[in-house]
Amino acid sequence: MGVLSAYISPEGQSKAPEENMPIDLSQQEKDIVTGLLEKELEDIRSEFHHTQGHGYKDTLKERELLVRGLLAKIKV
Repeated sequence: MGVLSAYISPEGQSKAPEENMPIDLSQQEKDIVTGLLEKELEDIRSEFHHTQGHGYKDTLKERELLVRGLLAKIKV
């Protein structure tokens, strides 16, 4: 079973390694986290289309970018 080692800052941003949090995940754990993040993307998209407030839409866009960034890091 492979192990994923990722560095994820609390803000979802790439930073120097000493400012990141290392996480070692088994393949099964990686699959679960990937599924959860993909579900979150679906929820964000649905909520975005049902929301009329521009401020909240901006918040959802930021959240979507963070979730997509996490997915990209996990799928490496």
